[in-house]
Amino acid sequence: MVSDYVSRYEPIFQASKRAAESLTELIPGVGIARLGEDKVDKTLVCTEGYQKFPIVVLQFASAQNGEPVTMVGYNRKDLNLVQIFDLPSGAAFRG
Repeated sequence: MVSDYVSRYEPIFQASKRAAESLTELIPGVGIARLGEDKVDKTLVCTEGYQKFPIVVLQFASAQNGEPVTMVGYNRKDLNLVQIFDLPSGAAFRG
């Protein structure tokens, strides 16, 4: 059962690692990756990306409607995106 999961997840894992390796510097301290059609684990891409950049931007198409989506991840505790961008959400964003 576990081996079935591992064998199904392996292509996603490999695509995620490639996506993390494709991160390029957008501005100092910020890496960006434009994800293609491959299924990727976005959390893994961010986690791997934090080794090079404290802020990671992922751009991809929504699976639901194909609309462009931009996701920002960060591992800096001193940032609060809700305040910085004056977002209507009061929820704290995970860093």
